[in-house]
Amino acid sequence: MSTYFRTGHYDQMENAKNYLHKAEELAMNIHDRGSLSYIYSGWGNYYFKNERYTKSLDYFQKSVEISIVLEDDYLMFKGYSNIALCYSKLEQYKLSSLFYSKALEKAIWLNLLPDQALILFNLGVEYYNRGLQDSAISYFKKSIRITHVIDDKYMESKNYEFLSDSYSQKNEFRNAFESHKNYSRLQDSLLNLEKISSIAEMQTKYETEKKEQQIVLLGEQNKTKEAQRNLLLAAASALLLVVLILGVLYVQRKKIAKKDELIAEQKIEGLLDEQEIKTYNAMLEGQEEERMRIATDLHDRLGSMLSTVKLLFSALDEKIDQNQVENKQQYEKANSLLDEACVEVRRVSHNLGTGMVANFGLVRALEELCESIDQSGKISNIQAYGLEGGLKINVEVGIYRMVQEIVNNTLKYSKANNLTLQFNHEEEMINIMIEDDGLGFNLSEAKEKGGMGLRNLEMRVSKLGGTVHIDTKKGRGTTTIIEIPINLNA
Repeated sequence: MSTYFRTGHYDQMENAKNYLHKAEELAMNIHDRGSLSYIYSGWGNYYFKNERYTKSLDYFQKSVEISIVLEDDYLMFKGYSNIALCYSKLEQYKLSSLFYSKALEKAIWLNLLPDQALILFNLGVEYYNRGLQDSAISYFKKSIRITHVIDDKYMESKNYEFLSDSYSQKNEFRNAFESHKNYSRLQDSLLNLEKISSIAEMQTKYETEKKEQQIVLLGEQNKTKEAQRNLLLAAASALLLVVLILGVLYVQRKKIAKKDELIAEQKIEGLLDEQEIKTYNAMLEGQEEERMRIATDLHDRLGSMLSTVKLLFSALDEKIDQNQVENKQQYEKANSLLDEACVEVRRVSHNLGTGMVANFGLVRALEELCESIDQSGKISNIQAYGLEGGLKINVEVGIYRMVQEIVNNTLKYSKANNLTLQFNHEEEMINIMIEDDGLGFNLSEAKEKGGMGLRNLEMRVSKLGGTVHIDTKKGRGTTTIIEIPINLNA
């Protein structure tokens, strides 16, 4: 049956259709659900080949439903991969990404390293085509790490090719140049393997022709000239192949030289940016110290004064005559305002200081932040995954400030209904991903305007030796990815 699908000929595709009908009928008669799952997958392939993607999607989903009941992880992996392909063809990219992620989870569970690399590459290409280059770069890097382990030079070279283009789209020409160098290196390696194979094939042909010439010389002298012409044609073909290879190498070197020029122009700007980062780091440290001083004064001085006044009012409560209704009402109003003032002092002190993080850790501080946002009613759905503690206090405070900065901007400007915070450890990095479904914005314009929120975020990340990537477009929400080296934790 699979042979008919691979050929693609109409009559053989029709044969495959007939066999699928018979197989489905037989499997249903004997109640063989395992075979029925494979048959539904076959129907999905049939309609996919005929570009009827909605019909194909229905059959792949039926196959997955049976595989879930049977708890067959490999069938689930294949089904999720096929469903993702259908959604990609139907341009439903969010659903495509969701099922690619499910397929990746099963591939990791089954230790299918080549499939993991391919799925990560497909996710990268999808984000690249949608113009979300930072997400694309993240997936290409993950795929490269796996292809390097399994020594799949072809897939590794494809990743570097797209990675170079993604960096070029972001005008990060140094990274684009380094990625292109790796792509060229791998292409040269693949080309050398092809050349070795081609030379071996030519050598075999040459030896065969040489033996044939010896036989011809013994029998027919006239065939010698034709054999010589064949040899000359083979040599000419080899020479043409060498010329083509040299031409390709020349074009690649010209492209690399052009990128080198662009990188050189950016070196001066890089030096100026480094100096600006140092100055801004000093400013952030000063801001944090001033926040702590103000928070302490609010809590220890003004807070204690308000508490004392509250006690005095409570003492007066017993002395107020029950018949003096007007005085009682004024007293209750003043007492209520004092309660609100005490709560507000604690809230401002909490926002300014790092007491919550220092006393209870990053996990509890972020959970309280999520609870306060959820109670505000401005965002209908907020989720947080993978929160972990155990970091140095300055790292935890830095992460809290970053998340607080992003969440505050989301509440002010994005008009989002859903906000997701995701934290996880990946090899030697702490990865923080914050997504919302708000209005989005033009990142280039925001950087040109030099807004303090964006600069504060970049400087805080830089202070911890990390990187920040922001994927956003107007009308498409915002995804912020922060990566911080894990060797900073205690």
